[in-house]
Amino acid sequence: MGQTCTQPEDPRAQLFAVKSEEENDAKQSFLNPVLSGSILDLSSSPFSAPGEVYASSDDKRLACIEWNATKARYYTNGSKKASNRLVVDGKNNYMWSVSRDLSLRQWNTTTGECMQTISDAHELNLSSIKLKVTFSFIT
Repeated sequence: MGQTCTQPEDPRAQLFAVKSEEENDAKQSFLNPVLSGSILDLSSSPFSAPGEVYASSDDKRLACIEWNATKARYYTNGSKKASNRLVVDGKNNYMWSVSRDLSLRQWNTTTGECMQTISDAHELNLSSIKLKVTFSFIT
């Protein structure tokens, strides 16, 4: 179902050859230090802190990631299945996710707390969620 991306052979790759199981574990930890599953969606907001992104993963969690530090500020809990998509409203500190458990959830982006859940919000897995942002200018 998924496709695997491969890069052309690089002679410098020999520098990173894994010599033992411990080194392999360390390498895997470096390559995926934040989420243990495949990343399904990434989102950010112009109002979010610099370098802050939000990710959904096959491991059923959403994460607020400090991109430059390569670490998660927090993880969410509550979805029974992975969230397909998420959207962030950084101005109001909210995030919404649609999950394979057919729920729609609203999260607080400051704490990672689930603010509300609509169970059975849809009948099939959703592949998109959008946020309409409107601006008003004082003249």
